[in-house]
Amino acid sequence: MDGRLAFTGLPLPDGKSLIAQAVNMHPGSQNDIVRIDSTGRVTPLLAESFDEAYSEISPDGRWLAYASALTGQYEVYVRSLDGDVDQVQVSTAGATEPMWSHDGRELFYRAEIDGHVRLVVATIERTPSLHVASRHTLFALDEYDAAQPHANFDVSPDGKTFVMIHRAPTGRLTVIQNLPELVRRLGGAQRR
Repeated sequence: MDGRLAFTGLPLPDGKSLIAQAVNMHPGSQNDIVRIDSTGRVTPLLAESFDEAYSEISPDGRWLAYASALTGQYEVYVRSLDGDVDQVQVSTAGATEPMWSHDGRELFYRAEIDGHVRLVVATIERTPSLHVASRHTLFALDEYDAAQPHANFDVSPDGKTFVMIHRAPTGRLTVIQNLPELVRRLGGAQRR
């Protein structure tokens, strides 16, 4: 195994292993998702001839959400970490950056819809079997940066607010001249 690893900081609830992004874990594989145990042993979870990325573990530690290029474009999928449930496709027209809600009932992801990047939420149900109960487009993300190999946003515990990286406006440049003088003046103004 000559794969290279890129740690994404996804520890499993057992406290003894984590999920990481890897490259070329098997001949012909590309971006892969692996489990690393406390001894350093690397076990491929997803290492196919197409890319798998953006791994995200559910809050209960049972489910792995990720994006795969299985269909020729990235789509978001969910599968059980123990392998007893096959993958279920969550997105329908291309998507990346899955992020679980804190209760594990919803999965948020980035998707391009009508020429714009949008945040979509899918309600995930586990009974009688794992399936997507609904999908709803929330708002545009055109002005918020994407990332790889992990999501570039987070969800608040109540699932109602998000933290994202907003792009800086283009064509705007701020030049500060004589910074020491500006600091001296501002420091003097604060003492008064």
